[in-house]
Amino acid sequence: MRIATGGISHETSTFTPLVTSIDSAEERCGYLHGREIIEKFQGVNTPMGGFISGAERHGIDLLPTAFWEAHPSAPLPRADFYTILKDLLGGISSVEPI
Repeated sequence: MRIATGGISHETSTFTPLVTSIDSAEERCGYLHGREIIEKFQGVNTPMGGFISGAERHGIDLLPTAFWEAHPSAPLPRADFYTILKDLLGGISSVEPI
C-alpha cells in the first residue's frame, strides 16, 4: 500500500503580536520536502513520527511530499499558505498512483 504524507501544522492566535511567514518554520522543524520528512521524524515522539512508525510496522510505503510547521503565532498570510499548499498538492501529484 502506498500512502502520500505531509502536512501543514500551525497553532494560530489572532491575539499575538508575533508575525508568521513561510520562513517561520525555520524556528520549529523547517520546511521539509520529500525524504527530509522521514529523516527528520523517524523515531521521534511526534504525530508525524508516530505515523512513520506505524507505517513501517504495517508495511506501508510512505511517499513524503511537503511538511511545514511553525510555533504558535499570528495567522499565516494567504500567499504563503498557498505556496505551501501548492508544494503539498504538487508532491501528491508527483507520487501517484497512491
